[in-house]
Amino acid sequence: MPVIKRLGMDVLLWYFVPSLFMLVYVGYYSKPPSAVAPHFLVVGLLLLLLLLVRLLISRWIASAKLRLLLAGVVTSSAMALLLIYYGLVLIGLHSWGGVVTWSVIPIFFAQLPVAADALGIPAILAPVTLVIAYLGLIMACSYYFERFDWTNAWVGTVSGGAFTAIVSCAMAILVIGIYQFATTPWAMVSEPISLTFSPHAVALDLEGYSVNPVTATREDRAQDAARRVYAPAVVNRA
Repeated sequence: MPVIKRLGMDVLLWYFVPSLFMLVYVGYYSKPPSAVAPHFLVVGLLLLLLLLVRLLISRWIASAKLRLLLAGVVTSSAMALLLIYYGLVLIGLHSWGGVVTWSVIPIFFAQLPVAADALGIPAILAPVTLVIAYLGLIMACSYYFERFDWTNAWVGTVSGGAFTAIVSCAMAILVIGIYQFATTPWAMVSEPISLTFSPHAVALDLEGYSVNPVTATREDRAQDAARRVYAPAVVNRA
């Protein structure tokens, strides 16, 4: 039971940030609720990969301190990438009404010095802040694993054959999930990660013009709001 409870804690903590993001994504930006389940599935694939890596670390690394450090680095790296991605998605939604695409992400980082200069922020401050935040995340993950990690205790209770079978099954599930992500049109329900990698999957060809329904929906809402507050001018004929 302690293993099950600690695994449950890992799942709850992992889904905390994605849940907040989807609340904003669906509630504030009016994206379809049908995007929630596919996104949680994609995020779950990343969690499964992390669990597999942590199990292999616990199986192969004898030093307890090195196990904690490696688990903290791997987990914090995945969390940092997820946080950065969510930030870029929200910037895109707020700026132009669309989810950031894979080809645009490098441009954001290339323009960081220009943006910092325009805002009057020292050029060294942004990277130093990111490094400090990343190191803090590593320390937090290592602190958590030092007290609540379940992988080392669980690995010690299973035989080599059982461990190999469990890891193989988990890897098969991971491969099937990745294949499903690559072939299933989750972009049609506005799942953000699929929109990032397949931005043209939802584009509509209207008499030779490419229309993105996500952007068009945002523009329609803005125009509807403008019409609701519109009031005809009062002409004084006196």
